[in-house]
Amino acid sequence: MKRFTKKEKAYLDRAWEDVKIAEDKYYTAINLIEEKARLILDIDIEVFHCDGSAVGFGDYGREYKLYEKDRS
Repeated sequence: MKRFTKKEKAYLDRAWEDVKIAEDKYYTAINLIEEKARLILDIDIEVFHCDGSAVGFGDYGREYKLYEKDRS
C-alpha cells in the first residue's frame, strides 16, 4: 500500500480545511431549511442523513414516517 509523500500530505492538509468550510456551509444551509420547515409545518422536523447523504425528512419524536422524495 502506498503512502502519501510530504508534499501530498501538505496539500491534503490545506484541502481538508476547504472540506471543513464546505461542510460547515452545507450544514448551515440544512439548518436553515429545517428551521423554515419547522415554522411552516409546526413539526419538529429534520433532514435525515444516512451514510453521509440526505435521504429524507423525519421528526425528532418519530411520530411521522420518514418522508423520502423519489430520487430517480
